[in-house]
Amino acid sequence: MSNPAAHGQAVPTDPPTNPRTPVPDLLRNAGLVFVGGALGALLRAVLIELFPADATSATTLAINLVGSFMLAWLTAALFGRRPRLQFLFGTGFLGGFTTYSALALDVTTRLIRGDMTGLLIAVLSLAGGIALARIGWQLGRLGRRKHPPSEPPTVPGGTAVAP
Repeated sequence: MSNPAAHGQAVPTDPPTNPRTPVPDLLRNAGLVFVGGALGALLRAVLIELFPADATSATTLAINLVGSFMLAWLTAALFGRRPRLQFLFGTGFLGGFTTYSALALDVTTRLIRGDMTGLLIAVLSLAGGIALARIGWQLGRLGRRKHPPSEPPTVPGGTAVAP
């Protein structure tokens, strides 16, 4: 029998193995976000209920500031590692815990009533959130340097990124 490759003919190859479908990963990740988000929103609701109605703005501001710090710290510490933890705690829990919509509604209703503290709350939330996110990111990177990842960092979905 002759060798097909020796005569310039195509060599039959084995069919590709069953490629892994992304659906199970997608469903798992969505489930992690759902569970984390439900727990984060529940904690936010409990904290808002624990404080009087006039303190709701301060509570929402504190929640958003803490959430900014924690999300930046978690993202920097886990960058490219442990994507399941990122989905559960970052996108899920902290996404449900923080609330831009409550902040926007509070600021808007205050400004409509002529209460200029709405501007102060907006500035504190934005500037404080950025400052605390920066601090959280730096602290998260410190921990990452002590324990470098064994593989190049990736974002969810598998794309390699620079740390």
